[in-house]
Amino acid sequence: MNTYTSPDQKHRLTFTYEGEIRFGPEFYTVKLDGMPISERIFGDYCLWQPNSRMVALQEWLKTGAHLGVVTALTLIDLQEMKLAQIPKVDMRRIFSVRFENESIRYREKQLWTTVEREIKLDDIHDWQNLTDETGT
Repeated sequence: MNTYTSPDQKHRLTFTYEGEIRFGPEFYTVKLDGMPISERIFGDYCLWQPNSRMVALQEWLKTGAHLGVVTALTLIDLQEMKLAQIPKVDMRRIFSVRFENESIRYREKQLWTTVEREIKLDDIHDWQNLTDETGT
């Protein structure tokens, strides 16, 4: 179990080992401030926005070795208590996530190819209430 605390010390993410892809990385269930983010699994990675408003996680959408890697970058807005998944990436892994000004930047890797992406936070519109995810 790994716990990560926000820069302002107000929030905690707890990652609990769930399993691993055959010959691949481990995946975890996650709790935010003790409440589970239900029916989702994540890699052991998170990045807090420096002002602690948002946290980014690498979500695993498929975990079977025969299915290939399908991930998404998932953002949690802790001020609004909302969650957004951007984008789903087939056969690639998301890494090198960073917040820059009003954007989030990340890289997608597939075998030997790496692509850098940038999304403006204001352009994200598919937010869901986090309370729907935690069951509260």
